[in-house]
Amino acid sequence: MNNPNGPNPGRHLFIGLATDGSPAIAYSVTGHSPQGGERQARQVEHKIIIGPIANQQYDPLRHYKAVEYDNNSGIMVVNNGIQTEATFETYTSLHRMESPPVGDTWKK
Repeated sequence: MNNPNGPNPGRHLFIGLATDGSPAIAYSVTGHSPQGGERQARQVEHKIIIGPIANQQYDPLRHYKAVEYDNNSGIMVVNNGIQTEATFETYTSLHRMESPPVGDTWKK
């Protein structure tokens, strides 16, 4: 398939069901530069972390928690920066309090 946006397709999120009917997600990321391509996605508990390969230094612009999810509530946050955890915690708290997010949620 020819990508109309050029050789860097960016991020992809696939949401669906596994063959046994259980929920499944897949996340992939590409880079604009050679340094952007020198990273890997790995699952740690209920998170997908984009991090350095081997002994590279941590770079907050290229390395981040991309996905965090909770199987019990069905909450999943997909992001491309340090805000993933805060966003996940906000929605998880709102879910526990049975309170929908409103306009000033993020200010609080």
